[in-house]
Amino acid sequence: MEKPVVLITGTSQGLGLSLAEYYLSKGERVIGCSRGKNESINNQDYQHFEVDVGSEQSIENMFMKIKKNGQQIGLLVNNAGIAHKGYVLRLAQEEISNVLTVNTIGSILVSRYAYKNMRKFKCGNIINISSLHTSLAIEGASVYAASKSALEQFTKSMAKEVSAEGIRVNSVALSIVENTGMAAELDEAMQEKILNQTFIQRSISVREVVHVIDFLRSEFASSITGECIHLGGV
Repeated sequence: MEKPVVLITGTSQGLGLSLAEYYLSKGERVIGCSRGKNESINNQDYQHFEVDVGSEQSIENMFMKIKKNGQQIGLLVNNAGIAHKGYVLRLAQEEISNVLTVNTIGSILVSRYAYKNMRKFKCGNIINISSLHTSLAIEGASVYAASKSALEQFTKSMAKEVSAEGIRVNSVALSIVENTGMAAELDEAMQEKILNQTFIQRSISVREVVHVIDFLRSEFASSITGECIHLGGV
């Protein structure tokens, strides 16, 4: 059996791309997926799948190939998501459904298939990427916050279901992450409103994010599961 792989969703850009590049630089074998191709990574240890996490069939196809290749998933990072802002009265049902499907249902489905892989080896870590919006409750982000709040609750419940099999499930709630495109999606007023409500009142770096993920997957965190770590402080 080869070394377990790191599976990261949403690797075509932003934080997902940064995470994939980080783990490749550490000598890890990485599987990434996104709706389109990834033309940013040229590394023999990187394997990319075109997957729509809102489609169970698309997810299942990827995991069938992973199984066929005999690959063991050691770490899953559910990073794929849709950033969304809009006041409730202006939201169409299609918008709401799209955010919940990708941010919540997609992560749940990928976690379920990853669990089927991990349970064979009695080990594995699942990290769900959440947001400080779940605690800040900023106006205009109600649907996005709801999608991430649901993901955090799923994290707690799934952790209980799989703990006996040596699998841990945690989430990391992020503030604005530098150099990932997050800031570009928010106007200056919204950025200021978010950061002013955090303890550290600044954006965070990708380095800070990977340090937390690495800790949660390490033996030093072997007793930590079903938890959510907030980066930025609320």
